[in-house]
Formats: sequence, structure tokens, C-alpha cells
Amino acid sequence: MTCRYYIASPDYLQAEALLGPEAALERVGSGSDGRRALLDTLALTPDLLLLDAALPGLDGLALLCRLQKETITPPRVLFLARTPESAAASEILRERADARLAWPGQADALLPAALSAARA
Repeated sequence: MTCRYYIASPDYLQAEALLGPEAALERVGSGSDGRRALLDTLALTPDLLLLDAALPGLDGLALLCRLQKETITPPRVLFLARTPESAAASEILRERADARLAWPGQADALLPAALSAARA
């Protein structure tokens, strides 16, 4: 079964290149703005959301919180963070994200993490 994913990141082209033509993953959309990513995610209902913390318009953590409130079955989430989170943000991520990757420091872990989430 193919896992449909959406990627929300200013570096989405780099992330998509790292995922490559993996048969288990199908990109249904991508973008670099948080507000657009929220609307797209609600409309496209992907299985997996690759979500960057550093999004203009609506940051990744705020997008994650809004998404959790506005959908019955939220997608699995891989959270891409450029800096360490506050204690409150870390708690939210533990509750609502399936994995957190230091971005772009753990770029090589993106494909294995996406495939693991796709199998979940």
C-alpha cells in the first residue's frame, strides 16, 4: 500500500529529492507557507505530513495544533525542526508528532523515518 504524503517546508524541494522515487511513498502536495499547508492538508487528507517548524504565515507547531483540532483523523507527522523546542513545544510534539528530526542535520534519516511512518 502506498503512503500519500504532503511536505510543508521552505526546503521542500531538498526534502523531496531525499525521498526520491520510493514506491511506498506518493507525494500529493507540497508547499512552503504554513497557512497554505494547513488548507492543503485538510483538503488532500494525506496519510503522512512532513512538517517543518520554520514556515512563514503559520509556523509548524501552530499548524500541527490547528490540524489536530480541525480533523478527526489527522495524518502521521514527521516534524522537521531547525532549533531545539521550548519545554511546552516539546510536550506538544511528544503528544502529536510521530517523530522529530533535526533539520537539515538529520536529512539522511528522512527517508527511513518516512518509510517507518508509512508502515505504521
